[in-house]
Amino acid sequence: MKISRLYDPEDSYVLTAPAGKLIVVEYAMVGRPLSTALRGRQGLPSAYQGCYSSHSHHLFARRCNGRSFCQLSARDLRHELETACPPMITPVVEVRWSFADSVEVCTGEGEYLDLGNGRSGCFLTTTGKHETASAAREECLQGGGDIASAADIKQLCNIASEISTETMLWVSADGDFWNSTRYSASINDPRLLNRVSCSAENTAGAEARGLCVYPSYRGEAQKYCKKDEPRPDRYPGYTWNETEAGLMATNKCPKGWTGYASRWCSNNGTWDNFLDLSECKNADLGEWEAQTENDSITASEIINGVAQDTEEMELAPGDISALGHIFELLEDKHEGDLDSTEDAALLAEEYMEGTAATGDHMLRDPESWMELDQAVRSNTSTKLQAGITSAAIALATHLNNFTKNYVKDKINVRVSSHPPEFYEEIAERSFSYPDGITKIELPKGFQTSYVGMDGLVPVIFNAYEDLHCTSNIVPCNQTSLNEQRHLPASSQVNSIIIGATVGAGSSWRAEGNQRISVMLRHQYDGTEYELGSPRCVWWDEQQHGWNETGCQRVTSTQTYTECSCDHLTNLAVIMDINGVIQKDSTLYLISQWITIVGFSVSIPSLLLSVLCLICFRNVRARKSSIIHANLCLNLLVAEIVLLAGLDATHNAVACAVVAAILHYFFIATFTWSAIEAFHMYLNFIKVFSTLGSPLKYYLGFGYGIPTLFVSITLGITQGRGYGSERACWLEGALVWAFAGPLAFVMVSNLVVFWMIMRVVWRDKGVGDLQHRRSRQQLLKRLKGSVSLFLLLGATWISGFLYFAEATSFMAIVFTLLNSFQGVGIFILTIITDDTILTEIKKLLGMKVDDPKTSYASRMATTVVN
Repeated sequence: MKISRLYDPEDSYVLTAPAGKLIVVEYAMVGRPLSTALRGRQGLPSAYQGCYSSHSHHLFARRCNGRSFCQLSARDLRHELETACPPMITPVVEVRWSFADSVEVCTGEGEYLDLGNGRSGCFLTTTGKHETASAAREECLQGGGDIASAADIKQLCNIASEISTETMLWVSADGDFWNSTRYSASINDPRLLNRVSCSAENTAGAEARGLCVYPSYRGEAQKYCKKDEPRPDRYPGYTWNETEAGLMATNKCPKGWTGYASRWCSNNGTWDNFLDLSECKNADLGEWEAQTENDSITASEIINGVAQDTEEMELAPGDISALGHIFELLEDKHEGDLDSTEDAALLAEEYMEGTAATGDHMLRDPESWMELDQAVRSNTSTKLQAGITSAAIALATHLNNFTKNYVKDKINVRVSSHPPEFYEEIAERSFSYPDGITKIELPKGFQTSYVGMDGLVPVIFNAYEDLHCTSNIVPCNQTSLNEQRHLPASSQVNSIIIGATVGAGSSWRAEGNQRISVMLRHQYDGTEYELGSPRCVWWDEQQHGWNETGCQRVTSTQTYTECSCDHLTNLAVIMDINGVIQKDSTLYLISQWITIVGFSVSIPSLLLSVLCLICFRNVRARKSSIIHANLCLNLLVAEIVLLAGLDATHNAVACAVVAAILHYFFIATFTWSAIEAFHMYLNFIKVFSTLGSPLKYYLGFGYGIPTLFVSITLGITQGRGYGSERACWLEGALVWAFAGPLAFVMVSNLVVFWMIMRVVWRDKGVGDLQHRRSRQQLLKRLKGSVSLFLLLGATWISGFLYFAEATSFMAIVFTLLNSFQGVGIFILTIITDDTILTEIKKLLGMKVDDPKTSYASRMATTVVN
């Protein structure tokens, strides 16, 4: 079979084989042989007499050998082959192939060559250059082959010229590798490793690639991506043909758009998710682009003409990038127009209107942006933002003492120019987006250094609704989200883009303690999605990307993030979107039932514990009982509030109150845990006789410290971070206002328990019998205190692990411990206490030992504080 025809940019070249057969490419050339080049062109210079690509056979063999069907487009040839033919020479494409039941093929990128006389193999040069042949050979060995060898290493230059443009390669002089049964035959003599130069260059001391050889096998050449319809919902019926793995495939554009589409077929034979439609266009913007060089038409006329042409048109991805380029071209032209007209104010208004309308059209279908290459997306985003800002500044500097709003579907711009005192009112130096949360506020006195020659301060506020999607993996339209395909996704812009510009010169920067305050509503809300790692960012027009420098996160809830920045630009929040919260999942239902059942048992258990500790006179006489009662009472109130506040998320104020109450009582619970450890230490070192009763100090400390801590926290945060639409608890970084004290108490308690054990070990066996029995009672109570501490600590450690890892196992563990800790405390403080059990038996009319006649009972009821 044979192909022989002139190269055509719109052509494609198909090689086929009969059923059950495979293609074997015998000859391929893209170029002009000498006789063809001279035909009708006798005046051509000798350099053009015969021109072709030396890699033509390599390309066709790699793409077609071992296949029953293959197709190469003219674009494939243009991108992968270079010829020496001048522009006036149209090359010829000639291919000849035969068929076989199977063919010798190579794995990976190796090229199979048959040099005759039984000499064949798969050849490939190393990916990197090496200083020594030994290093080059090591790379060959790691790939499963060996460095190529020949008795006359110059023979290898012919092989090298078939697969590479390298003129210098590391090879071996250790005989012919074709005669070796193993390609990895040992080469121990360094003298046998050589650098071969296939040119007249001096090769001394130069690095070079290695020429590797691998065994071939008989079979199909490569994996390939199957015929596919990548976007059936967006482009129904738009299919891609089967393509060989490791290649960039091209196709016509969908919807009849002009240009071509590209898509990567990965090495493992699967299509890449990204469909590149950067070259696909629907609007005829070329004429408008050409008009930017025409001095007889203004930039305002051009941009308004473009806005009119694109108003009802579906823009292809290539149109969006073309519009960004027009924005860039018109900036300088518009500035020149304003300088040369008498009615600059009117011209600036018209240009601003056209720019806002065109920018709005660009954002009408954010999904189209997702089909632009990432670099093109970022660059076009910069051009759009810069174009809007430039038009607004031009308007602000040509109109006096005014405010004008440009409100479109996707773009909202407010342009104002007033004396400095106008901006003293907070309403005039802040800008709110209609979503009810997103807002930017400039600091008081921001305008001081930005008063123009006319005594006015230009201020521009702008917001872009869907521009943030252009940097994301997840789609703007959440109904289009495919959890398996899109999530988890790190560093996603999760808010609209909002910004401001002050003055007509350099960008505004904070002076002293000035800061810009920005509230950003989450587009993917934390009540529906698992969010993490919020960072405040600004758009860097120099780098065409997001930058964190100069911006800090103040607080972050499930619904919004508050940022503080020291300079003005366009701002947003970046977050990780890790998954969808499955509220109807089995795990969620199990957790809910465990919570309800556990609290239903724990709350009565804690109530009984408090009653037992304060109602029995013998028990109440112990200071440790008062401490336990207060601990149980605080935890009891916290659990009642938690259970009652499960549905408070629908009311922001009520939810914040619930969160603050829980914060207080949980902190108080652990404060009383620390008091118990301290009291136990005092019991062991016997200092009550000199200090007197410490209960008044315990009560002041147990309730005063939590009150002070929570009050300070509320004062600093102004209540922000207390509660969200997801849960009535501390949100974002504010969780450390609980985690910090908790960690401090746990470490302190461990230190105290260690000090107590030192005292116990030191006094072991010292004292009379009564002293030792008293010490045993203390040890028993110590064991109970440690167990109680471990129960409380384990509950919240599992909670932090759950919030950090979000695994199903940790969710169940935390829910179980948190829900049933009241039962655990009841067992540790009541059931294991002989004195309390004796009092309960008396209350129930059960028989008990007479403490007056039982020496053991007297020892057991000895009051230990």
